[in-house]
Amino acid sequence: FNCGDSSSDKSLVTKRFTNPLNGLRDSMNKLKAKALEQARELTEPKDQKREVKRIQSSNTEFFNEPISFTPEGVLRDIHSQAPRAGLHIHQDEGSDLLDCNRYGNGGGGVQNMGLFIKTLVEAWTSPLNSTIRRANTDNNLEFHNQTITLTANLQLRFISDILDFAEDSMGWTSRCLVVESINDPNAATAIEDHRTDADEAAGLDRAA
Repeated sequence: FNCGDSSSDKSLVTKRFTNPLNGLRDSMNKLKAKALEQARELTEPKDQKREVKRIQSSNTEFFNEPISFTPEGVLRDIHSQAPRAGLHIHQDEGSDLLDCNRYGNGGGGVQNMGLFIKTLVEAWTSPLNSTIRRANTDNNLEFHNQTITLTANLQLRFISDILDFAEDSMGWTSRCLVVESINDPNAATAIEDHRTDADEAAGLDRAA
């Protein structure tokens, strides 16, 4: 969790890693679009249908910045990844995690472990290998060593709502790393002086 007040440039700091990830995601999506275009040019209808279906079902979305989401949606995103693949979620406004955790747990905060946080705790212990069974077996979700990571910007006043430092029997708080983003002009100058050529080429913003 990258924490700070509203003027601490939290978003500028996280753009140091979200910009490159977005660039890589865009490149992979272009490759997928090109593969679909080539598949649709196959002359044999059966081969064309099979190849298009294969490409469309292959999830290469390894990085996600959702506006809003539910625990079930996150689980389906992980489930759709290939075995041993990873998914990284970034939230520019980390307080949205509270809404996700409240979904289906009676409106409680982190003290009432919702499905979302339970999934993260399990995934941060070892790769997911569990199965979620539903009354309708078509909705079952099976995991095959997929992993998930999470980063979020968080205003300081929300820390106690997201992390419970007094009681951590589930291990949620102990698995989280909290850093403070400080808008320090001197630090910004130092970082600017050490920007690499790769940073310049990627057009990354200055971090503070």
